[in-house]
Amino acid sequence: MNGLRAGKTNGKFIAAIFLLTLGGVGLYLGSHNHMFRSLGVLSVVAATYIIRPTTVRSNSPIAPNGDVTLKAKGPGPLLWGISLALVPLLGVALLLVQNDAAAGGHEAWPVDVLFGVILVCCIVWALLTTQIMNRRR
Repeated sequence: MNGLRAGKTNGKFIAAIFLLTLGGVGLYLGSHNHMFRSLGVLSVVAATYIIRPTTVRSNSPIAPNGDVTLKAKGPGPLLWGISLALVPLLGVALLLVQNDAAAGGHEAWPVDVLFGVILVCCIVWALLTTQIMNRRR
């Protein structure tokens, strides 16, 4: 019976990945078409709705009586160091964009650098925040 249940979970996961891919294609191709863009967003929302229940695991660290059996670790010194190093890097990227705009804005690379730094900052700071919040529970 567990094999049958696992098959349903895998089927839901595959359907969610298919819907997510279809939604991404719809968002990309429908950048100028409102209908395709709306269907793409709807497909992404449906994929997240389908995949949400499949991510629940049965080997939860919370015992049936409500006691937590495992203590989550906080962020390590490497993550703190990377997080703090990204602050001046973000400032330098903003300064590059500002200098390029003052010179007429003819270059595209400062904006690309700023986008990359912002993307890395979002990922690292989200990981840091998640680990801090998990430690407090």
